[in-house]
Amino acid sequence: LLEECGAAEGLAEAIEAAYLHKVGNEFEFPHELTRRAVEEQLDRDRFLELHRRVLHALAAHEVDPARLAHHAYQARDSEAVVRFAPLAARKAVAYHGHREALEHFRQALSVPTGMSAEERATLLEEYAQECLLSSELEEAGAALEEAIALRGDDHLELVGADLALLSEVRWAEARG
Repeated sequence: LLEECGAAEGLAEAIEAAYLHKVGNEFEFPHELTRRAVEEQLDRDRFLELHRRVLHALAAHEVDPARLAHHAYQARDSEAVVRFAPLAARKAVAYHGHREALEHFRQALSVPTGMSAEERATLLEEYAQECLLSSELEEAGAALEEAIALRGDDHLELVGADLALLSEVRWAEARG
């Protein structure tokens, strides 16, 4: 991956200086503080470019969507975030990783995209469900209100389901 991204230069020196450790065929930082220190030394353009390269290299392989979503978000690639973050969120939901799912949905909803109103409403509903499960009640209510507004009178069944979930949120907030 490092070679595919054109980032293998200096690898031997990084290992020798103990900034990286080789574990099998992979490299890792010995500590989170080391990773952060190295990351903070990169100028913004280099940071974005490295994440873009990693995203494109990983997208050519079958990898965890959470990894793709992370690099897409760090690269500020809105289209890739909207493509991979919901997949990562849904996978997290399947494994009961509600906090992780919440963060992926937040990423997907935070970037400017050409998402249709229907797609955004669906993401908002999924996000609201995860907010409710994570006791992020104010955010759940706001997401549902936006989803309801986006759906309008065209999808009354879905609006009804959103209103039912919104009533659960308001009940949990002790707002009868």
